[in-house]
Amino acid sequence: MVQVLYCMKIAKPRWAKSLRDGTAWFGSVESYIQKAQKDHNDEQGDAFEGVFARVGRFSNELINCMKKFGNDLEIIPDGEYCLLRRKSIRKACVFCMYGLTPQDFLPIGELYYIDGVKVCDFQHTVSQKMFEGFLDDKEKAASVCASIGHLNEAISKGASDVGYTIRRQELKYDLDFTREFMIAGIEPGSPYEELFHKQKRFSYQHELRSLLSNVDCPLSQDGIPIQYKKLEKDSLFYDESNDGGMIIQMTCSIKEETS
Repeated sequence: MVQVLYCMKIAKPRWAKSLRDGTAWFGSVESYIQKAQKDHNDEQGDAFEGVFARVGRFSNELINCMKKFGNDLEIIPDGEYCLLRRKSIRKACVFCMYGLTPQDFLPIGELYYIDGVKVCDFQHTVSQKMFEGFLDDKEKAASVCASIGHLNEAISKGASDVGYTIRRQELKYDLDFTREFMIAGIEPGSPYEELFHKQKRFSYQHELRSLLSNVDCPLSQDGIPIQYKKLEKDSLFYDESNDGGMIIQMTCSIKEETS
C-alpha cells in the first residue's frame, strides 16, 4: 500500500459535522448507485459502482460468469458489450475519504533551511470538481481534515467494538469502459475486491476507501453509522467554508540520498 500523508472529507456541513463529532457514515453501495440513477449525481454517486467486468454480449467470458455466479450475477447491457456486477455487492457499506500520497504534492519554490534542516514547501490543489456538482442542491461544501493514523485507528476500534471488521486501501482508477476488462480474483463468495477499482475519470477524487467486510446493510437503511471516540482538535479540524476551493500546503524536511 502507498503511504497516505493526509486525508479529508468534503461533504455537506451536516455530514462533516457528524464526522467531527464521532460518527463515520458507511454508505451502502446501493445508495451510491441510486444517487447516480435517480438524483443524476454521477460525481458523488456512481451507477456502475462494483462493476468487475466488461465483456462481449455473446462471449465465452459472459457464459462462464453466468455459470460461476448464477443468480448473483447482474448483467448491464452496454451496446455490443455488457457490464457485470455481483448483486450481493449492493449491500456492502463503504466510507470514503480524500487521501493524498507524497506523489500528489508538488514542490513550490527552492530548498531552504530552518534551524539547519533543509526543507521545501509542497502544494496540492484540490480539483474544483470536488466543489462543483459533487454535492446535491448546490449546497456549500464543508470539510474535515484529519490525522489519518488517528482517524483510521479510531474508526477501526469503533467498528470492532460492535463486531465489524474493516478493510481499507486507496482506490485504483484503472477501469476503462471503452474496452473489455475483467478484474482478476473475483469469485463467488470472495471479498469485494472490485470495490477498490473505479473508472479513470474519477481519479480527481483521490479516494481512500474503508469497507465493512463482514456485514450487509439492512434493507430498511442506506448505510451503517460507526461511532468512535471523538478526536482532539490537533488530530481533526472542521471547516465550514470550503466551497470556494482548497489548496493544501505543507513544509517537509528533505533527506538527501547517499550512494
